Amino acid sequence: MLSGLAVLAAHTPPEPRSYTAARLRGALGPLDGDLTKPAWAQAAWSSDFEDIRGTPDAPADAQPPAGCRTRFKMLWDDNFLYVGALLEYDGPLYQIEASFTERNAPIYQRDSDIEVFVDADATCHWYEELELNALNTPWNLLLDRPYMD
Repeated sequence: MLSGLAVLAAHTPPEPRSYTAARLRGALGPLDGDLTKPAWAQAAWSSDFEDIRGTPDAPADAQPPAGCRTRFKMLWDDNFLYVGALLEYDGPLYQIEASFTERNAPIYQRDSDIEVFVDADATCHWYEELELNALNTPWNLLLDRPYMD
């Protein structure tokens, strides 16, 4: 019985990370990607992302190259949720790809992008997905159920 409990404990997934968005005080100004504006100082940086493609023991080509760093800040007001992300890379072997410029083009197929999922009622149903490539081309999706359903 105890060995069975040890196996279950070994496979318990970690608690998901959390982040509390700060309420925006004052005006943010134009949405231009400049995270050095004073308004963004109201928000803390997230912890660094981990890539969803791989694990530490995955092959090197399934992991982001060394030198990649992605993190975000969030602010909100009565009308909007603002997400500012910083994607950094300082190495020679990887290129940021961005070719699509038309809204809702399939940037997820070949462009480097960042994805934001908003599930306001935490049900995994009727949640929004927003993706942006390095050219700031948006791709939007409203999902009525999880991908796996």
